[in-house]
Amino acid sequence: MELQRKISSYFNGEEFPKNVLKNKISLLKKSIIKETGETKFLSFSASYQKKYHNLFTKEKVIVKFVKPFIKTKTDKFLKPLNEFVNYIRKNFKKEELVGAYIHGSLATNDYVSGYSDFDAILIIKEDVMKDDFKMIKIRNKIKKANTFLYLLDPLQHHNLFIITELDMKYYFQPTFPIELFNYAREITNYKNILKFRCFSEDEHLDKIFLYRIDMFSNPKKYKLDKKNVYDIKNAVQNILLLPALYLQGKNKKYLYKKYSFNKAKKDFSRKEWEIIERCSQLRRTFSFKTYYPYFFRKFLGTYAHYKILKALHLYLDRNNTKEMMQILGENFLYDAKKLSKKMYAKIKDGR
Repeated sequence: MELQRKISSYFNGEEFPKNVLKNKISLLKKSIIKETGETKFLSFSASYQKKYHNLFTKEKVIVKFVKPFIKTKTDKFLKPLNEFVNYIRKNFKKEELVGAYIHGSLATNDYVSGYSDFDAILIIKEDVMKDDFKMIKIRNKIKKANTFLYLLDPLQHHNLFIITELDMKYYFQPTFPIELFNYAREITNYKNILKFRCFSEDEHLDKIFLYRIDMFSNPKKYKLDKKNVYDIKNAVQNILLLPALYLQGKNKKYLYKKYSFNKAKKDFSRKEWEIIERCSQLRRTFSFKTYYPYFFRKFLGTYAHYKILKALHLYLDRNNTKEMMQILGENFLYDAKKLSKKMYAKIKDGR
């Protein structure tokens, strides 16, 4: 949703290095005024009400309790995760967050060392959104927290996922399905019950699938370069989402990605499904190792900006694409386009 994306971008400090000298909250409020069509900024709560109240004619409420995070492994690969957990527990207060959660393979302990990325979500309390000083304070802490994501995965493609209690009142599941909280782990130990008010979003499921079809059909438009390791991993991550997106569109139910592969596979021929198998093989066997020492990368992200650390890995680090392309094949984006179009056609035929 538009407001959630703008607020998440603000807290993650994604405007860097643009607008570095400008008032960030002022820029955020101006963009929200433009989004809602108002003449002046009233409040974040009023902006959400103005933008989304008409969508909630067929709403439903979903309640979740998230299990606590427990350290179970001493794998060196998990060092940034453990440091992230310590950082969050030390620097954030119960008055600021509903909770902080890890999800994905790090939460379920089926990660792949050297490949898996870092998935985490922070839920900010509504009271923070009523005080500019509190927003600035928590923003500075979140920017530093993003460093740990890139320490674990130098090819990380996303920052911390940030939502507020306002987003929980107007929740858009395709962005972050609530089903994922069943497999997430809370690292803040607040033990808050999560209550989401959702609306019917069938049309948005189509948009998310069509976005992937367009991506695989027009790689230049999305700056997907088969000679860049970062871009190849980005494409592979999106390809491996296809089974879950297909089943969501087909069954109108959200499914944890891990369990989508076998359920979706039976609907396609061996040749059509081969691109998923090749991407899965890459995930199991490919390992990226940065040139740069851990302490230098941590210093750069923490005391300069995590986006400088990201740029270091993107432009001045190892680029072992040959190993990836040997597994994927030169035409892997074309194969992904064919499969995604086939999936979408099956979804439409089933309605």
